[in-house]
Amino acid sequence: DEQRDAARILAAERTAWSIGIILGPAIAAAIVSLTDRVAPVFVAAALTQLVAIAVAIGSQMPAHPPAAGRGSPASGAPASAHADLRIWSPVMAMLLAGLVLVVLPSQTRTMFLPLFVTRVLGEPPGTVGVLFTLNAFVAVMTMPHVGSLAERFGAHRVLYASAGVGAAYCLLQGFATSYAQSLLIQMLIGFGIALWSTSSLIFLQQLLPGRAGTAGGIYIAVQQFTPVVSGLILGPVAEYAGIPWAFTTTAGLSLLALIVLLVAVRALGVGGHASG
Repeated sequence: DEQRDAARILAAERTAWSIGIILGPAIAAAIVSLTDRVAPVFVAAALTQLVAIAVAIGSQMPAHPPAAGRGSPASGAPASAHADLRIWSPVMAMLLAGLVLVVLPSQTRTMFLPLFVTRVLGEPPGTVGVLFTLNAFVAVMTMPHVGSLAERFGAHRVLYASAGVGAAYCLLQGFATSYAQSLLIQMLIGFGIALWSTSSLIFLQQLLPGRAGTAGGIYIAVQQFTPVVSGLILGPVAEYAGIPWAFTTTAGLSLLALIVLLVAVRALGVGGHASG
């Protein structure tokens, strides 16, 4: 049942993401045409993300969480230990902050890689698509295997690894000096996307047993909130310090994510048992 719930959540999230990719540029173009300014696009995007967060969490939260069942071997704690976990609590806020920072390298790639390639490396715009195709291909090819990694080593450990991979990607991309280097580096972020996108949902489902809707809502809300963080923090960094600094700053934030997740997971009592 949990596997079917996870599949439905992922399918719904990917469908919504695809619709956003189609509608987003059209809406942004309309706003720019009406206002003759770019800033309203970012304001509208931030407001939209905040509304999406409220809807995703609020609509999925059950009034009475069902009784917990058996725990998952990879979670390291019985399901009943987290059955009554409050979503709005300090430790959950810390966990959500860590998850947002884990997703940040992917968002940095989306926002700043085209600018890095065209402005910093001086490559034609047509070369950007190849980079995104490569990292998407790596992500798709490795995603099916991440679930087994989470079962074997624990989803929280795979999350730690994704933070490290994201930091490595951003650091390398920030110092890249050629298109060929950027091409190779994209394989790293593709692997990182596979790690966090799969392990974070598995971890949330283990943390909130019997509350798949709430876990899915949090999972989507984290992804919706990340562009807000990226725009508010990394936008000014890129504007005043340069586009490469957006990547190196994200590398530092990814290492911060690792620390935050370590503290949050320990506070939640998620232990170190993984299936053999």
